[in-house]
Amino acid sequence: MPSLSAKDIAEAYGIPPQLLAKILQRLTKAGLLRSPCGTNGGYALSRPPEDITAFEVIGAIDGPLLLPRARPAPWL
Repeated sequence: MPSLSAKDIAEAYGIPPQLLAKILQRLTKAGLLRSPCGTNGGYALSRPPEDITAFEVIGAIDGPLLLPRARPAPWL
């Protein structure tokens, strides 16, 4: 997959560069993106998009998701 610069992504989606930089760092730290160093750097998905879930993306950006346990209704 080709790499894109943070600047190109920010311009394409109208996202403030400072905000995007924080998001990209979190996604990279979570292993969802790769960011090679050097003149050909940038950001690319670390695996095929169909193998990345929304749950993983949200967890990487917002932190671990805690799902409450379902409790049986008191009348049951």
